[in-house]
Amino acid sequence: MNIRTVGILGVSIPLLILFGFTIFFLLSDPILYANLNNSVMGLVSYNIEGLSENKWLIYFNYLGVGLIICVFCIALMLLIKNSTSKAGVILLLISGFSWTSLGFSEINAESDSMLIKGIITLVIGAIGFTLLGGDYKLAPRYKWIIFSVGLLIILDRILDIALLFDYPHQLNQLSWILYFVGFGIIGLSLLKSAQHTI
Repeated sequence: MNIRTVGILGVSIPLLILFGFTIFFLLSDPILYANLNNSVMGLVSYNIEGLSENKWLIYFNYLGVGLIICVFCIALMLLIKNSTSKAGVILLLISGFSWTSLGFSEINAESDSMLIKGIITLVIGAIGFTLLGGDYKLAPRYKWIIFSVGLLIILDRILDIALLFDYPHQLNQLSWILYFVGFGIIGLSLLKSAQHTI
């Protein structure tokens, strides 16, 4: 894959998630959404009991987007030469697999598996963004932005734990927004890099 194609894949990740959120809002039952607002996972909890009539949303938002994250990370790994950045991309790849696995766990009141997988996805992804951004040579102007995405996710998770999960629900979504936007930033940096090499 050339650098432009990899960049387009990266930019598509937050756009696909945004599309998935929009469809989720349009199709979900308001009562279901009210219960979701009390969830620690929040808006990324597509696979909730009672959403079974919209299974395609689960396939699109978890499996589809997760596989795109994985393909993007594998292609990015082939473009990167230095080991620190590769380690970051490997962690992002693992977080992509973890995101994909969320499609196989139905959320219910008795199960914490979704929460645990979500935390693993965010923490591994945050460390991946931090390592990648710390030594990102494909588009050096974006290095600190990518690094900051990882640090902000880590800070958000630390605040959540420090406040003993008594954290405002809306702020809890910040980590997820940063996680998906981070892939878009990497993709944008690749597209900008491809423009300068032409």
